[in-house]
Amino acid sequence: MPKKPLSASERNTLAWVCHYFREKKPPAEIARLMRQHGAELNYRDANRLIAQAIDAEFIRVVSPIDSKLGGRIRDAFSLKRVDVTFTDSIDDVASQAAYALWDLLQEEVKRGTSEVRLGFSGGHTIRRTFQNLANLLAEPSTDLPRRITFHALVAGFDSGAPGTDPTSFFVYLSDQNPTFDTHYFLFHAPPVTQPARFDNLFKLPALAEAKKKAEHLHVVVTSAAVFEDEHSQLRRYLKAYGKGTLSGLERDGCKGDILWLPITVRGPIVMSKERGYHLRPVTLLELDDLPGRIGSGTRVLLVLGPCADSAHSVCPSKAAVLDPILHLKGGPYITDLVIDKATAAKLMSMQDNRQTIAAQAP
Repeated sequence: MPKKPLSASERNTLAWVCHYFREKKPPAEIARLMRQHGAELNYRDANRLIAQAIDAEFIRVVSPIDSKLGGRIRDAFSLKRVDVTFTDSIDDVASQAAYALWDLLQEEVKRGTSEVRLGFSGGHTIRRTFQNLANLLAEPSTDLPRRITFHALVAGFDSGAPGTDPTSFFVYLSDQNPTFDTHYFLFHAPPVTQPARFDNLFKLPALAEAKKKAEHLHVVVTSAAVFEDEHSQLRRYLKAYGKGTLSGLERDGCKGDILWLPITVRGPIVMSKERGYHLRPVTLLELDDLPGRIGSGTRVLLVLGPCADSAHSVCPSKAAVLDPILHLKGGPYITDLVIDKATAAKLMSMQDNRQTIAAQAP
């Protein structure tokens, strides 16, 4: 929801609180100094205003990153950027991903790009990422492109989880009236269709236009899910409405999905009628499109945090889907990664074991 606008007096008070906070003054000292500006505060008021300043993005708090572990992953898999949060908090991962997107926007500005086109997949992690990005973009800045176009790349799967389709994310930004020019391409399509009807869907004018506009994205933002995780939206949907397709994915060794599209350790799964699939996800991109897009300069940011469910400690590690993504033949399929430390450590443990086995082979 959009924040209530601050009055001129409130902004002035918060600005001075931020000034003294940056000078590392303790709350009691901030309260004393604020009396010089006509604000009668005690240390509790100062603490409250510091929290309010953080909420208003006057003070930006970013989770620290493990540069050493991130560097190991970046070098091992030839990625452009890897940010590893020290915590396993989904909110810290989403916040760091928003700052990574901010940096990518600034890179495009330095290249002279006047309009930057961002494409988003769905799910809880990307929703929180976009929410953090919207807060960053709400503040006036000269470092942004003149126009940003936001594309929804998928439809929503989970009818019981509001706000997990990217079309709904854009409300976070549109309600804040950003100062730069914005444009949106929504994706009003069914989440799945029969494989034989997939191409016909894109003969509909609105979907045809959305597909055409998505051909020239500067950045693709997506997450991924482990197929055996009971919270996987793809698994839950097929368990309810497509048991035959679910059985087919289990038969073919599905490890997880990215952009709602399933993968195995061998590569993306072709969900065709000939292979016995009755349903397939409706998306604007195919996974096999990504290497070519990357080769043409598109950045693909994968954001992987722990399962968004409160009981995520018992869920499978996202390394189970990240490892196959990073080893898909014909890649790369991603260029940038934001990940929590536990998942990152598990990924590198798998990589180290793989190298040890290879070294011991005759």
